[in-house]
Amino acid sequence: MSLISTWSKTAGNNNLTPPYGWPEGQAPSTVNNCAREMMATIRIQMQDAQWFNWGFVSTRISGVKFSMLLSTASATVSAVAAFTANRRIKLYDTSTMYGTISEASLSATTINITYTPDSGSLTNSFSSVALSILSTTNSALPAGQTIYQDGSQIYAADAGANDTYVIALAPAITAYTTGMVINFKANTANTGAATLNVNGVGAVTIKKQHDLDLATGDIESGQIVTVVYDGTNFQMQSQVAITPITQTGTEIYGVDAGASDTYAITLTPAPAAYATGMIVNFKANTANTGAATLNVNGLGAKTILKTNDTALDDNDIEAGQIVTVVYDGTNFQMQSQTANSASGGGSAASQAQMEAASATTVYSSPGRQQYHPGHPKAWVCWAWSAGVPTIGTSYNVASLDDVGTGDVRINFTTAFSTANYGASLAPGDDTNVVLCQLVVAATASAYRILMTRFSTDNAYDSNQNNGAAFFGDQA
Repeated sequence: MSLISTWSKTAGNNNLTPPYGWPEGQAPSTVNNCAREMMATIRIQMQDAQWFNWGFVSTRISGVKFSMLLSTASATVSAVAAFTANRRIKLYDTSTMYGTISEASLSATTINITYTPDSGSLTNSFSSVALSILSTTNSALPAGQTIYQDGSQIYAADAGANDTYVIALAPAITAYTTGMVINFKANTANTGAATLNVNGVGAVTIKKQHDLDLATGDIESGQIVTVVYDGTNFQMQSQVAITPITQTGTEIYGVDAGASDTYAITLTPAPAAYATGMIVNFKANTANTGAATLNVNGLGAKTILKTNDTALDDNDIEAGQIVTVVYDGTNFQMQSQTANSASGGGSAASQAQMEAASATTVYSSPGRQQYHPGHPKAWVCWAWSAGVPTIGTSYNVASLDDVGTGDVRINFTTAFSTANYGASLAPGDDTNVVLCQLVVAATASAYRILMTRFSTDNAYDSNQNNGAAFFGDQA
């Protein structure tokens, strides 16, 4: 059986003895055999039409290299043009193997081929090789359907400037088509809206998330970007390169460096402008004394409002407080609780403010109400049991000492700032007049009382229920 690879492209040279050739003057009885042989040979070739065996004598050099002896100079030229890098080959050995040509070199009429096998390696049984019909640049393929495993048909490095990306594909496209996929390596980072121009066809806007212009930093220098043409724009398929908010919080948090009521912070990276919905957290350096503003990265001072549209009151923000605000397009709306939200706004009076009893913009909190001068700093009701004083109810009284008959020392839990304070005493005898008298000088931490029943017998009294309240400045 002959193979097409043994046939010559010169008609007169196909004159082997029938049925393998058609010699001049052949016997009529051999014509039918020659025709049948040609039919069979063509059928065999078409059955494996994606490969073509050129019929060159092939010799193994190594497991991944072989040589082919070419018969004529014209065959040499044809083989060199065909056996090129990246082309697929089929090798006939003890079994059929496949690989890809990595290098081809010519020496006289011998071409040496080095290839990358899909698997296995050549043995001494290697006999011949067939070349794939298709190549990476096969001109028989429809336009736009070239094999592009090497990427050159859909990838190129950008050579443009900021926001105007420019690439050249090979082979060059002449028009954009819907669905066209393009990859490019950005030469620069974008600083806003950007375009891509391919092979000079025209600059087309790059959009993200279907129809949004790119934001600063969406494309980084050196980033490989994939886009798809939608008939109007290039839609970006790659992830945007903008750094996401991280646990460090520097993108939305800063420490205030401004003065009272004019808070100022710096975020990293710096925002280019205020945007509706922008969330900002800051640590206040000072307490506010009324209406206040916030200036982020020098973009301009914006009023801070609470409950949507209400200016801040004195001390709504305390020094050291972390405050969360959201920009509404005009002002920053405060999301944090005001420093003393229990009162619905405003702040609790300090100890000094309670003692001064003059402030009108702060409220009295449960933990400081006792500091007001009109409020008792301590009080106690006690009874005598077998001559021993026992506390019934009290405030800021730690204990009672039984000094003697009718003689009791009241010890305060929190002392007064000095011994200069007042006492209101209430003896509980309902039949006799009882005199409550200070036995010794009061101290900041204790007050001693002697109970005397003088309306009848002037005896010291340890039998009645009694009460006392104390007023003054507490430490």
